[in-house]
Amino acid sequence: MQKTDFDAAAAQFRSALKLDPTGASLHHDLALALKLKDDLPGAIAEWKEAIRLDPKLADAYYSLGLTLWQSGDFPARRNVCGKPSKLSQTMPRPITRWVRF
Repeated sequence: MQKTDFDAAAAQFRSALKLDPTGASLHHDLALALKLKDDLPGAIAEWKEAIRLDPKLADAYYSLGLTLWQSGDFPARRNVCGKPSKLSQTMPRPITRWVRF
């Protein structure tokens, strides 16, 4: 995919969020598009909003923790990394092991 594809995806998710600003999955999907555009601060903010809206959205915790780690914010990563394994027992084993550091 080209970077412009992620720009278009982010724009579409933002448009959808205007119609449903409380859609946790939309915030999660926007965060993924932003991360793929290398907008880590934007992605982190969207994952935090997704988690605020749906505290049981395990994928958002995992993605937030990974992105915080990639951005070098190790203390913040530690605060979110144990939660996905408690929320979802269906996560793949390598992910579950990673979040239990």
